Amino acid sequence: MLTLRLMIRVITLCGSLGVSVFASEISDYTVCARALTAPDGTRYQVTREYQKNGVPFALVVDLKSCQISEKRRSDIEKWSPIPSDQASTDSFVLALNNATSIPTPLQNAGLTHKDRLTPFLTMDLCPSTRGLDRDFLVWILTTTPQRPLPIGFSITGKWLETHERDFQWLLEQEHQGHFAITWINHSTTHPYDKSKPLTATFLLTEGTDFEYEVFTVEKMLLERGCVPSVFFRFPGLVSSDTLIEKLRDWSLIPIGSDAWIAKGQHPKPGSIVLMHANGNEPMGLRLFKELGPEKLNKLRWGPLTD
Repeated sequence: MLTLRLMIRVITLCGSLGVSVFASEISDYTVCARALTAPDGTRYQVTREYQKNGVPFALVVDLKSCQISEKRRSDIEKWSPIPSDQASTDSFVLALNNATSIPTPLQNAGLTHKDRLTPFLTMDLCPSTRGLDRDFLVWILTTTPQRPLPIGFSITGKWLETHERDFQWLLEQEHQGHFAITWINHSTTHPYDKSKPLTATFLLTEGTDFEYEVFTVEKMLLERGCVPSVFFRFPGLVSSDTLIEKLRDWSLIPIGSDAWIAKGQHPKPGSIVLMHANGNEPMGLRLFKELGPEKLNKLRWGPLTD
């Protein structure tokens, strides 16, 4: 049997080589939607049930704050059920219904601006052969006094498969108190064919398995000890009414942006800012830097959920 010290050395070595390392096996993954009240009065919605290394777990969303957390199913067995009609005015249910209201635009459907004045910074991690833009992320930390800095990473399964070292670096920054990370699901494969119209590419590509695209990323994060958020960002921000309705059934809030920096959209109070940290969008990072630390700090970054 491996000693703890040897196991740590193996994990460290594999991480340095870019090999996928994770500690948990996720199985029997099931979607559900049950509202419950905890003994302290907090209201939750159970959205996923699964086995982790053979132990039953669940993902639960705080219906007031929209924060998601992982619980042992044995710990929530005695929580009190909430009738569905009595949960309809909770913040999470309202946000979910508003963001998935039909009909939706082809691009940028869902939540694109926060109710709060603080903007929220998101960095997309689409599949890429280039490394994480660590220098840019360090620049943000050196020019922004907030600790931890709220930031969302829209992560794809393909990026995670091939950038384990970069992923571990992000976790280390969070562990050191630099970032407060929200993991946003950005699909597993992020299909794209630039020769096709928007109605026939990204997740609208013929033959795309939407369940696979969504739930594979969730399980990959859970395997690595991270909890996926309640947010999903469509590749290219391209979606359809059918896919949006599926997200509602799966208790996921589609998230867009009103400040895609590379497109010349400047952040404002309450903006959801979009850039790419996967090495593929140097223009967006350059334009963001050109805004200057003084202007950026006046915005005072905030979390996506409160």
